[in-house]
Amino acid sequence: MTSRTASRLAWTLWALNLVLLVASAVTAVSGGMPPGQVPLAVLLPAFQLTSATVGALIAARHPGNPIGWLFLAAALAWGFAGLATGVATLGAAGVIPITGWVRVADWLGSWLFLPGIYVPVTFLFLLFPTGRLPSPRWRWVGVLAATAIALITLESALAPGPLEDAVILKSNPYALGDQAVWN
Repeated sequence: MTSRTASRLAWTLWALNLVLLVASAVTAVSGGMPPGQVPLAVLLPAFQLTSATVGALIAARHPGNPIGWLFLAAALAWGFAGLATGVATLGAAGVIPITGWVRVADWLGSWLFLPGIYVPVTFLFLLFPTGRLPSPRWRWVGVLAATAIALITLESALAPGPLEDAVILKSNPYALGDQAVWN
């Protein structure tokens, strides 16, 4: 990928993140945000926008450094999770009908933010400042970290029982090993 193409891609992903941020805010406010979530509604978008901006700056100037792309991916995960939760909030408030897609959005919003937390925190420490592991012997640490993040995310997405961050769903409809029902 050329430097110009990488720069365009980085800023396009930043713009997509901004669109997701605005859409998340509109759906959350339209659905009637509980007063206890107002501090989170200010802090999380600030983290999301900061992560996207730092990621775009790094990726545009140093396209070979994965840190910028990881920050952009984390911000996009937060953006999609926020939009999914906002759609579920609209359904819970009766603004839109609760359909299968709204339930899927609620399910996605309950776990999609996890890679956005774990990936930048873990890999920033492993890859900083050059964007590479300290030595080839550290490769197993990177593989172990990526595997652990994937397993934590899958466990959250597919675990039976209640979904802590869901708006509509009472239990996980896609749970493995449990009879899942749409609640």
